[in-house]
Amino acid sequence: MAVAGAAAADSGNVVGQKMYNAAATYLGKNPVVWGRYFYTYTQNGTVFPYYDPSTENTFFSDNSLRLLPITGVSAQGPHLSGGSYTTGYNDAQNNLFAVLEALGDDAEFFPCVIPPGGTGCTHWTAFALDCEDSSGPVTVSVEYLHGWLVGMADGVQDRNGVTLYGWSGVYNSADNCGTWDSVVSCSQEFGIAPKFIWTSGYPGSPYAGNPSDTPPWNTDNDCNTEDSCGIALGQSTVLWQYYGDATVSGSSSLIDLDQGNPNLDFATALSNYCPVPVVS
Repeated sequence: MAVAGAAAADSGNVVGQKMYNAAATYLGKNPVVWGRYFYTYTQNGTVFPYYDPSTENTFFSDNSLRLLPITGVSAQGPHLSGGSYTTGYNDAQNNLFAVLEALGDDAEFFPCVIPPGGTGCTHWTAFALDCEDSSGPVTVSVEYLHGWLVGMADGVQDRNGVTLYGWSGVYNSADNCGTWDSVVSCSQEFGIAPKFIWTSGYPGSPYAGNPSDTPPWNTDNDCNTEDSCGIALGQSTVLWQYYGDATVSGSSSLIDLDQGNPNLDFATALSNYCPVPVVS
């Protein structure tokens, strides 16, 4: 049985055909978006879990697979809980430079979108702030989150002076209440909020029992993302990671399984902002 919404996956491992095929089997249809990790451009193509442009650009391009960048847990995670506005801002800028460099240092290789309320087409990449360190979920400070969101909104310039903007998102476990508090505080105090919400797990049952069991969309996500925390964000979840570390036959790689909100236009909420790498 296929997932109700858009099919998606994410991984620390470099994406190849075996992983893609396994995800398609689990999800019941081909994934349209795949999350991969970035920190600064110096990590690109180096070690787990960072994106490897030398192989993945071609794979993503050949499969018309959209890339969803995620912040690196081991390198960036230690900044989250006590980080300042400046640290968050600088990390966001480094994150954007990392994905820009990986895809050719040309903003015109990224989607040109007129965002809600916008008046012209500008170049964007989605980017999810992973609210974890190497030990697990952490409470992201309001100051760090504020800086990171502003750094994404300001964007960075490519080699030709064209700006690439960040369509910012927060990836957080459903019961990590401290971070959801920070999201609300950031919105109320500074008037800035993530463009999309990506949750993992849900109250009472963090993951499905079997990766082949595709659970129905968790309707708690539609009006009050964090029902277990009693916190209303004022926006619905766009992406839900319902299973972690699904195995891949004949490989040591692991994949996380995600589904888009079937009650939203997934393209305008997220996937339109996820680039397909251009390979000449």
